[in-house]
Amino acid sequence: MCTRSGNMLGRHFFSSWASCLQYDLDTQHAFVGDYSGQITLLKLEQNSCSVITTLKGHEGSIACLWWDPIQRLLFSGASDNSIIMWDIGGRKGRTLLLQGHHDRVQSLCYLQLTRQLVSCSADGGIAVWNMDVSREEAPQWLESDSCQKCEQPFFWNIKQMWDTKTLGLRQEVWAGRLWEVQQQEVQLPCHGL
Repeated sequence: MCTRSGNMLGRHFFSSWASCLQYDLDTQHAFVGDYSGQITLLKLEQNSCSVITTLKGHEGSIACLWWDPIQRLLFSGASDNSIIMWDIGGRKGRTLLLQGHHDRVQSLCYLQLTRQLVSCSADGGIAVWNMDVSREEAPQWLESDSCQKCEQPFFWNIKQMWDTKTLGLRQEVWAGRLWEVQQQEVQLPCHGL
């Protein structure tokens, strides 16, 4: 909306509720987090806006964003209890996953002088993250019928479980998190189960 005339200059509709916003004045880009766990990067122009890209990585709704225009880093906190650092300026698609809260992340603040990220969550905790520490990059999510770490079949991959005579009872591996994995050798009768 124009502050002088009160007229709407442009509009963009999201597929789910927009929950938070950060704006880069220099480049006129807006980062919008939504309830589906996505962050949409919009280029705002005189009378319109266009979608540049969509960042996907959270498993829950985005609750807060913090944009650092100097280092060109975007931090996002979500209801999946995690924080992701998106290296927007490096243009390499680099992401870092920060975990340590026991409930949804509600607010973020990046301190440029000390290179620290401060976060708070619904668990009543405040965390201070030293961003100078070397961290392992978050792996990309791959569509697969087998675990990325142990290469065993997921429970829905019946053919591979039959071929290897292994019953895999597991959850998925994502972003470096290996959930409880149980593996059992099963003697299958020659005529099937």
